This record gives sequence, C-alpha cells and structure tokens, in this order.
Amino acid sequence: MGIGAAEARTWLDGVFERAKFATPVLHIYEEGDPAITPQMDLIRSLTRSDRTLVKIDRMRHIDFTSLGFGAVAVPGLTGPSSPLLADKVRAVAGYTLLFVELATGGKPVAPRAEPQPWLHVERIGR
Repeated sequence: MGIGAAEARTWLDGVFERAKFATPVLHIYEEGDPAITPQMDLIRSLTRSDRTLVKIDRMRHIDFTSLGFGAVAVPGLTGPSSPLLADKVRAVAGYTLLFVELATGGKPVAPRAEPQPWLHVERIGR
C-alpha cells in the first residue's frame, strides 16, 4: 500500500499528527492500473508540507519499480509495456533525483523535463 492509495486514508492515524508534519513529499503515480486506485486524501491533509504530485498517464504501477526500468532495457520483461516507457521512466528518475537534491540542500543537477502531454505536475505548498 502506498501513501496515495485509497487504503492510505487512515493508514497513519494515531501514528503522527498530520497538522505538524512538515516534511516535503513527492508522489509519482498513475491512474490506469485497476489494482492500485489513487486517492490523495492523506497527501492533501498534510497542509504544512510542500507536496509535489506527478501523474504519468498510461503507465502501469509495476513500471515505477525497478522492473519498469528493466523493461526499458529488456522489452517484454513485464509483458506489454506502456507507450513511451523509456521517456516516462526517465521522468520518474528525473523528478526523484530533483526532489532528493532539493530536500537535502544540494545543488539541483537533474535535467528539467520538457512538457509532455502525458506528464501532469501539481505543486501544493504550505
């Protein structure tokens, strides 16, 4: 279960106070895999946190794992791949690297992605 899944709505209840949580959050997700339905209630409730939501159209949930990266090198590794898988995996890696660089106070060196019709970025600040 992930932070953006429907089951996560109450996942951390009693574990921490959402109103005090101020850690930046990056959530990269898709909406096309029926096994994992996005539900952003938990993420949206973290009102003191800078949040970046990156939706990538027509990408399977498995493509966000190392298997998706492997499927770029070995086509068919995980079955029929998502359209433009190499570009989408590159976007996942680029946003993750940029997030880590910014969160750790490093100098951002990740390349900025060109706007794509399949890439949707929402930034929610404090």
